[in-house]
Amino acid sequence: MLPYFSVFGFEIYTYPLVLGIAWAVGYHFSEFLIKLKNLNIKNFKLYFALIFLMSWLGAKSFFLLTINREASEAAFKNTNFWLGGGFVFYGGLIFAIFTTLVYAKIKSIPIQNFRFCLPVVALGHGLGRIGCMLAGCCYGTVTDCFLSVELHGHERHPVQLYESMGLLILAYICYRRYKMGRELILFYIVSYSILRFITEFFRGDMIRGVYSFGLSTSQIISVVFITLAFVFYLLSKKYPIIK
Repeated sequence: MLPYFSVFGFEIYTYPLVLGIAWAVGYHFSEFLIKLKNLNIKNFKLYFALIFLMSWLGAKSFFLLTINREASEAAFKNTNFWLGGGFVFYGGLIFAIFTTLVYAKIKSIPIQNFRFCLPVVALGHGLGRIGCMLAGCCYGTVTDCFLSVELHGHERHPVQLYESMGLLILAYICYRRYKMGRELILFYIVSYSILRFITEFFRGDMIRGVYSFGLSTSQIISVVFITLAFVFYLLSKKYPIIK
């Protein structure tokens, strides 16, 4: 765990640093993928800025919704919360999807042109989880397995790195499918949902909305996403709505 380090007497916090790197890499990777397929994404810089803003707002909003009322009210009034940690990835993803659909409609861009986003999201998310590991958040359950790392006074599963590795592999597979022109939207949704559903069992932090029947908020959303993907897949067999 390395929440911060010093350079010439200045403290640099690793989590926002890694997030900044992830967004910068995402921007340039997006440009590369757009050029690779010669796509016409009108005002790409505006689109990227909107995605940044809306996904940030969505991730923060879902975090507030999944913690208890007292903690949510305190966080809402705290400027450090809005500028610092405290995200729910699925919230950001849902807001980003909605923003993309609206942007595509307004700019008259085929929704298929935004397939480039999926390798980018997986890569950026994978890098972001490394930031979680360095900051010590989203930590794993106590374990004595040989992969354990010491966090918060206990040997724990490095669940942040489990998910990061899975996401980086997913990013590479999505990139290959993108290059080959293969179906990508449902593949990403199902793959990540399964990955997240599994890794949640190794999570030890309780600020994530764990319900009495044993599933966390993210696991419930994963199940919903997989179900919706299956429904869309069946519909696509009859109607060409997803390519």
